[in-house]
Amino acid sequence: MDFFNVTAWYKLAENCAESLSKGDRVLVSGRLSQDSWESKEGQKRSAVKIIANVIAPSLEFASCKIEKNPRAEEGVSGGSVSGEVASAEGSIEEADFSDEDIPF
Repeated sequence: MDFFNVTAWYKLAENCAESLSKGDRVLVSGRLSQDSWESKEGQKRSAVKIIANVIAPSLEFASCKIEKNPRAEEGVSGGSVSGEVASAEGSIEEADFSDEDIPF
């Protein structure tokens, strides 16, 4: 088992602080960031951390109850399920993607 330092910002950080405890197993998606510095003794040090985009509980050995927070303000990106689009009323409708919409 490996342990990594994870950095979360804004609402993601608030939700983690409210929902998670030390030792909880989580799934993290994000980008790696490497910091380098020199110690007081003159030794070069470095550390890799994860800048999180998504943090979710691992349900392999536990269960959880999901409570939805109020919708984010406009301009803040929210998640959607691939192939589905959330409408203004909050319902989810199937997205219509054709081959012409794919950029590759």
